[in-house]
Amino acid sequence: RQSEYKNPPFRLLEFIYLTPVLLGYSICFLLSHRNEIDVIHGHGLNAAFVSKVLAKFFNKKSVANTHAIYNLPKRGILSKLMKIILSSFDSIFSQSNRSKIELTQIGLCRDNIKIFPGWVDQEVFLPMNKLQCKQQLKVKGKFVVLFAGRLIKKKGIQLLIEVAKRLDYEDILFV
Repeated sequence: RQSEYKNPPFRLLEFIYLTPVLLGYSICFLLSHRNEIDVIHGHGLNAAFVSKVLAKFFNKKSVANTHAIYNLPKRGILSKLMKIILSSFDSIFSQSNRSKIELTQIGLCRDNIKIFPGWVDQEVFLPMNKLQCKQQLKVKGKFVVLFAGRLIKKKGIQLLIEVAKRLDYEDILFV
């Protein structure tokens, strides 16, 4: 349902209090590590703005991640702001094709947008035998659920909770 995937309220207030702190910390870090850093990578709109400023100031390459569907065609001011912020990045990573389409609709270069749906290094994190893992973790006989993300509706936690309510809680281990 589309209504469940709205951006949080007070986005401007979040930008005003979060961005200066992130910018200040990042400037200090880059001043002491500038020779070790080749690319500045910002996750989300606030960090992308900070990354853009830092990349220009320190003459570094930059990449940005978007982590949501922003409903940009319906949000004129946010669309313009995102286009201004994201247009100068060397690459933009989006989570899905739908996100890529949304970003191209506001005028960003399609060739600069890459899709990275999951950030798991599958050479490091290999599938293991489920029964052996449960034995090793001493959770044999339980249904194990792993949720990695912020506990907000947009991330699907509500759906996970609804499904868990239908199951016997004694048989579920939340990690």
